[in-house]
Amino acid sequence: MDTVSVTVKFNKMLELNEIEKIESFKFIKVSRGKREIDKSIFKISYPKFIGENNATLITDKEDVLRCNKRFVEILKEIRPNDVMTLNINRIDIPVTYIMPEDKSFAQYKSIFYLLAKIYEKRVGKVCGTKGIIDLKENSFQTVVYADAKNINDYNSKVVFYDQYARYKDTYAGEIEELVKKHPDLNRRMRIEVSKKINRKPMELERFSNFDLLGEYNEEFMRYILDNLFDLSAIWNELEEQKDKWRVWFNTKVPNFIGKMLWEVIKEEDMYEPMRSVITELKLEKKNFEARITSLRKELNRIETKDNRMVIDLYDELLKIRANVTLMLKYYK
Repeated sequence: MDTVSVTVKFNKMLELNEIEKIESFKFIKVSRGKREIDKSIFKISYPKFIGENNATLITDKEDVLRCNKRFVEILKEIRPNDVMTLNINRIDIPVTYIMPEDKSFAQYKSIFYLLAKIYEKRVGKVCGTKGIIDLKENSFQTVVYADAKNINDYNSKVVFYDQYARYKDTYAGEIEELVKKHPDLNRRMRIEVSKKINRKPMELERFSNFDLLGEYNEEFMRYILDNLFDLSAIWNELEEQKDKWRVWFNTKVPNFIGKMLWEVIKEEDMYEPMRSVITELKLEKKNFEARITSLRKELNRIETKDNRMVIDLYDELLKIRANVTLMLKYYK
């Protein structure tokens, strides 16, 4: 669990000194830009309730319930005589994938391109897919898939980001200490599902015992699996890529040595369809092995030149999917 945005209705507008008291608790932020006469929007951070920042991973739903209870207690201490109701606006639930030591977030850009194709096919052309790039490093830091062209108008979205890079910017002077406390930080790929919530207001007290993870975790994880990592969509992409490589490799036999591959290879292309098509050619073992060796040599060159993934792309795609699947029932 990461954050939740809620709107609380009071008898009258919160005063600035009350806001300051509430925000003295580091896990609560009050929106100053959207204050109404009798309502305020709060952002509750579960990692900051347990630890110093969002690098703390929340893996126990009891921590979420304790945080909700403390939030309610604080508001009641500030406004003991108010009758308060609460609306849930938005929930963010994350998955953390620990990348292999020989991989960097930037190398996963090929997977992000592939997921963009799948997401558009599953959600439709109304979707928005955006990438934020560090221009000096020429590398992706954040990728967003949203169910609206303008990603800020989403109802559902999935964000992939390099957690180490984000914290390096946010906590520049503390990054070394953060890595000491969280040794896997520089290998963390963060995947966050964010959904706007439409449900009836509840009494403030009910929020204390409202099991957000039990209520929403499975729905959020299924959104990732159904719209980005759907197996039938992945297999269809494999078959489409095979069709392209059948044309390419058939014209290159018997003299194929891997050169000029860069002319036709796309960001989302995977090694498995290429190898499968070469297998279909039913070459003698010696010729088959020579072509596979030549292919991998050229793909290694492309990977190094473009700082991307081709050979391990499919395997990493399935590993991330397995990680999300593991979280599907984790909080049940």
